[in-house]
Amino acid sequence: MKTFAKIIIVFFFLMIMKANSQDLESYRNDYIFKMKQAETVYRGQMEKIIKIYTDICKQDKERSRKAGSLDLIIFLDKEIERVNIDKTLPSDIPKELKGLQDDVQKLRKTETKIKLQLEEDRNIQRDRFVANLKRIERIEVRNGNIEQAKKIRETINWEYRQFYTMKGTTSWENSSVKVKKGDVITILAPDSGQTNSIVNHHGVKTNVGRLIAKIGSQVFDIGKKNKITTKQDGELLLRNNFGVSNNGCFLITIIVD
Repeated sequence: MKTFAKIIIVFFFLMIMKANSQDLESYRNDYIFKMKQAETVYRGQMEKIIKIYTDICKQDKERSRKAGSLDLIIFLDKEIERVNIDKTLPSDIPKELKGLQDDVQKLRKTETKIKLQLEEDRNIQRDRFVANLKRIERIEVRNGNIEQAKKIRETINWEYRQFYTMKGTTSWENSSVKVKKGDVITILAPDSGQTNSIVNHHGVKTNVGRLIAKIGSQVFDIGKKNKITTKQDGELLLRNNFGVSNNGCFLITIIVD
């Protein structure tokens, strides 16, 4: 009888584990679907804005043709090509489009609005997904599945990752990411164009041109990826080692545990 009872307990325990796994997969699939759905709506709205902007440029191009302005026609051809590749309006209204300023400003306001809506939709879906992950994490801990719970926690931390677009200059750049003493930070970066030369710079002996980080008086060697533990409160600063510029921008992913 005791053996039968043990079998029943094990059976129910396995069923709970399977249910948790199925729940996790179901939540993940729903989350991915909702995020793609939000992206599709955003892209559709942006396509409409880009078409209106392109039509405005084409109309101005026709006016420029009638006025015999070759320079403006060349500019408009390049701008039409750019906007259909980048799928974004110009951040600053070019001087060539000053006559269309009101129309372009209205489009930019609409663009900002739908970008904010996309961000809000993403945050709502992410928070719902993470709430479900936290619930399953607690269940896994209670069931003694500590390693599985740790994996779920890693997923939660990844969902709350932060991004910083680094300019690749030769001075410290403030990522605006605030950290506290004892925080564990994972930093992911693309190839920073480092060389084979090794130097001791800012107290770190590493490759010239390699990505390094600083929090307070602490300096860390990062490269493409590193996990660091902070010994003091402060903001995360980033730069290339030994004053080598990257000559461009690249995206840094920052995860604070």
